[in-house]
Order: sequence, then C-alpha cells, then structure tokens
Amino acid sequence: MSDVFRTLCDVEVYLEKRGLFHIDLGLDRVLCALKALDLNHPRVPVVQVLGTNGKGSTVTFLAALCEAHGLTTGVYTSPHFLSFRERIRLRGASDADWLRAANAVAEVADDLTYFEFLTVLALFLFTHARVDVILLEAGLGGAHDATTAVTRTHQIFTPIALDHRDILGEDVQAIAGDKAGAIFCGARLVSAAQFPLVREVLERQASLCGVRLEYAEPLPQAFRAHLGMAGDHQIDNAGLALGMWRHLARACSVTSSDRCIETALASARIPGRLQRVPKGPDNPPLLLDGAHNPHGMQTMLRSLPEEPSVLVFACLADKDWRTLIRLLRQRLHDIPVCFPQIANPRALPPDVAARAWFHEKKVAPYLSLGLTVPETIHGLTKNGGTKDGLVLVTGSLYLLAEVFALFPSQLTEKGCPSVWCVASCAPGFLPYRE
Repeated sequence: MSDVFRTLCDVEVYLEKRGLFHIDLGLDRVLCALKALDLNHPRVPVVQVLGTNGKGSTVTFLAALCEAHGLTTGVYTSPHFLSFRERIRLRGASDADWLRAANAVAEVADDLTYFEFLTVLALFLFTHARVDVILLEAGLGGAHDATTAVTRTHQIFTPIALDHRDILGEDVQAIAGDKAGAIFCGARLVSAAQFPLVREVLERQASLCGVRLEYAEPLPQAFRAHLGMAGDHQIDNAGLALGMWRHLARACSVTSSDRCIETALASARIPGRLQRVPKGPDNPPLLLDGAHNPHGMQTMLRSLPEEPSVLVFACLADKDWRTLIRLLRQRLHDIPVCFPQIANPRALPPDVAARAWFHEKKVAPYLSLGLTVPETIHGLTKNGGTKDGLVLVTGSLYLLAEVFALFPSQLTEKGCPSVWCVASCAPGFLPYRE
C-alpha cells in the first residue's frame, strides 16, 4: 500500500477538499468504513453525547473525571478553532500515529465527508491506542450522525433546543425526534433536564428501545466551589457528566473517589465558554463565548461574571440572528457595539446586524462597522474605546475562531488542558461547521 498522506498538511488539504460544509446524511458510508477497519464494536465503553447546547463542556468534564481516575480516554469533539486536530484528543498520540490512522481510513473509503472521515480516524486512533473509554460528541442531530454508526454503551442528552432548523426540523419536537433516533437498545441513558415536549419525545423513544431514561441529579454542593468553568449552566453540565461517570466507573470496575472528582471538575477547561483573555499590548480584556442560538445566548447572558463595557457581535445569516440581537439588546442596550465582518460565506452582513440593533428608539452607539476581526480588536485598544473595561465577544464560533487566530496561546495555556492538541500546518485558521 502506498501512503496517500505523508504529512499532516496533506491530511489538512484532503479534508478541505472534502468540503467542510458538505452534509450528506446517512450512515452507510461510515458503517462500511468501520466494518472494513474492524471498528464497529469497540471492546471498551463508548459514550455518545447528543443535544443542542453543552455537549462540549459535558464531554470535557466527563473526560477529566475518567482521566483523574486513571482511565486512558479518547475524546472526539467538534468543532475546532485553529486545527482539525483539536477535535481528537488522545494523550501521547504522535504525528506518526495520526498519519497511520489517516492513511488507513483513506485506503478503505474515498467517499467520506469531512466529519465522517474524522470520526472514523478518531475511532482508529482510539482503538489502536487501546484506550479504556471512548467519548464521542455528536456533530449534527443524532439519527444520521456519523457517531451513531458505532456501537454505543452509554449515551448522554444535554439540553435540546432550536438549532439547525433547516436540517433537523422546524420545531423542538422534530429536533428532539432526530436526536432521539440515535438511542441504542441496551445503552445506559442519562439526560439533563429537558423542555416538556423534548422529554416526552426522548422518553417515548427510550421506551420503544427498551431502555430507561435517567435524569441527572444536581451537582453536589461540595463540588461547586472550585468548578473549572464559569457559569451556572456549567454546574448543570458537570452534574450531567458526574451522573454518567457513576455508571462508567462501574462499567470500568473503578472505585470512584470524591477527591478525584473534585480535582477533575476543577481542572476541566474548554475554549470559548465565558473564557477570559487578559489585556495585552494589542487587545483589551476579552470575554469570549460561542453562544450562537437563543438557548445558548440566554444561558450565557444569565452567567456573565460582570457587565461588559463593549460588545463585539457577529453571527451567521442562517441562524436565528434576530432573536440573538433581541436578547443582547434587552440586556446590553446601553453599551457601545462593534459589528465586524467575519471571514465566512454564511456570515450575516454587519450592516444588516447594525440596522436590526438600532431599529428601536433607545440605542447604543456602535464603535465600528464592517472591519475585520483583527482590526476591530486592535482598534478597541488603540482608540481607548473600552477604557480598559471588559469586551464581550459573542454570536458565533466562527467569530471566536478569528480571535483565537490572534491569540493561539489561549487554546493551550491554562484556559484549556494539555489534551487540546493544536497543530498548525498552515497559517490562519480552519473554518468549521457551527
């Protein structure tokens, strides 16, 4: 066999040609690739995490719990900010391991989408590294998501709300139905609190599959004081992860330790969740949050650690941007706003966002309109527009990606654990599906 990829940059180029925004729903391609590589039925517990908001944080808390108890853990998440390698977290994996996995996948399947290819690659890496636990975050929906092609022993449902309505369905029941379609007979199910309509859908599907849907208990007060991520919603995410950890510990024959739990929950980090970037020579103090749907925006606004002095807002035109703007205006109507132009073909034009923001009589001034993200951030420092106050940057993960391109160390320093593997094959950042 001749290698398709000789460097990780070759893999990056290959993935870009797959078309990041190309979605072709269905499991047949992934099932065939997994079968060819004997990856269909891992011999270790596999946890699939589904939902609308909180998936990444819940996976991160659960991964920390596993690692703190001595379990080698393979973690697959999405999206990424600077490199596709952020999506697959495996301690000790070398570039040679990545290339071996990528070439193995390319040899058996040349028709996989971007997300499908990385899903199979992740499972190859985890299997050959002989991890103790595999954690898989679903990318889009559930029934047809690539992570649903592998046998799952455990499943988590984070809060389900409206998002991706053009693909998953126009109302929350339809979206819940798609995600519930991933429920696997025999799996252990743990869910966050859900809207009544969502709860009804999940419980009905669980009953049809002959499994019981368990709801996570609140996180014990003793573990809340030093939680590693900010916001009351992270208490819920940590409680959900802990609820699943109790089952995983039994499945892995591990004795759960309160001391290890406390250490794990305190050390867990993930980028772009109420994340602070300290003031520097080229930037004011920043607070980054990737809220990009109404449920996520409401949650973020309830959890603001302090009032920002400036808002930087950008989002995608195919999101519910009118509701996002309305929610932000209700809370932050008196502060200046910047509307940058993000480098994405799906971006909402800044002038459209500005007109929506200033539609009402009581308005806040805008500091800039249509500048690039670097120009916007540097301009706030140069012009002293913030008076050293906190700048909230929110509305899209694509917006945050451009900020992280300015400050890549924020992905690997204390803001995030060492399992976040950032590989810079080329300048700039890679876009991803939001």
